[in-house]
Amino acid sequence: MTMTTTIRNQKPVGSPRVVALDVLRGIAIIGTLATNIWIFALAGQDSSVAVDGEMNPSLFQQLTNLVTDGKWIGLLTIMFGIGLEIQRQSAIRRGQKWPGRYPWRAALLILDGLLNYFFIFEFDVLMGYGLTALVVAAVLARGEKAQKIWMWVCVSVHLLVHVAAGIVVTLLSSGEESIYEQQSEDYEEPPIDSYWAGVVYRFTNFFNGRMEIPIMFLMGLGLFLVGARLYRAGIFAPEGKRIRRITMLL
Repeated sequence: MTMTTTIRNQKPVGSPRVVALDVLRGIAIIGTLATNIWIFALAGQDSSVAVDGEMNPSLFQQLTNLVTDGKWIGLLTIMFGIGLEIQRQSAIRRGQKWPGRYPWRAALLILDGLLNYFFIFEFDVLMGYGLTALVVAAVLARGEKAQKIWMWVCVSVHLLVHVAAGIVVTLLSSGEESIYEQQSEDYEEPPIDSYWAGVVYRFTNFFNGRMEIPIMFLMGLGLFLVGARLYRAGIFAPEGKRIRRITMLL
């Protein structure tokens, strides 16, 4: 009985990858690309259509935003949390302490994101994920109760911040001139006429260019832990059909 239990709790040698996890990662990455590809496609042009002297998003743009905006980056964040939990369980099976050497992996992810931000693409998530993973790796080393508290607090605060921000923007935009129009008039981006000019611009405006990291960090703390909890609950196990349905519905 003891031998059977021990073997059952161990991961079989040479066990196959979780195919569903790879598929969902691919879907999340493609969806994130669909969310961001307008940056490359429009190249600074406005796809809105003028109606009665005002700029309104086209029907295609509205439908695209409805399908893509926010959903896939959220799914990708959950997938990252699941991957983090898989690594934690793998380290424990090998008899290693957690987080062990994982902070070095997170540091490399942060460095990768930093180089990507400077030399390739301004809207980068790798730095935010790396910083979030450093904290979540430490949280996963604590008990189930502590993880649950962290998860609910971070998700709740993230939602409250967005609701409050939405109310403020709505109130400030209720006048004749919206807050976005005022900001556009007050701020003029300097011309970037070469690759290296773009690199210099991102370097000199680093903090303004990385303003999404605090938002991503708070969201990531909650969704990383949601992903880890879903994996421990057996979302990819044959008996996890109900959990999978609820998760995809949400």
